[in-house]
Amino acid sequence: MSKHRKKNRTVSLPSSEQVARAYQQDQYRKRYRRTFVSTLSVLAVIAAVAVLVSTLFLPVIQVSGNSMEPTLSDGDVLVLFKSKSYERSQLCCISWQNKMLLKRIIGLPGDVVSIDTEGNVFVNG
Repeated sequence: MSKHRKKNRTVSLPSSEQVARAYQQDQYRKRYRRTFVSTLSVLAVIAAVAVLVSTLFLPVIQVSGNSMEPTLSDGDVLVLFKSKSYERSQLCCISWQNKMLLKRIIGLPGDVVSIDTEGNVFVNG
C-alpha cells in the first residue's frame, strides 16, 4: 500500500443562481471601478483646466496691507483680467522680486508726474 491514499472527495458544483449572482457581482465591480476611474479622470482634467485658466487669463490674488484703502482692504481677494491697454486711475498688478504688487496707474506715456516735498502728486502740472 502506498503512503498517500487517495481519499474519495465529492466535488459539488455551484448552482446556476450562485454562478449568476457571482457574475453580477463581478460585473458590478467592473462597472464601479470603470466609473470611479472615469470620474477621477474628469476631475483631474477640470482641475488642470482651472489652473491653466487662472494662471494665464484670470489670476487670483489676495490683498495684503492697507496701502490701497478705502478702495481695497487687507485680505480682499481679487480676480484680475489680463489686458494690454491701460487707462489712468485703473488698478494694475505687477510682478517685482517674486511678489505681486497692486498699484494704481497715475500716469501714461508722455505724462509728466511730479511729487512735491509734502508728498502731493501732480500729473501734467
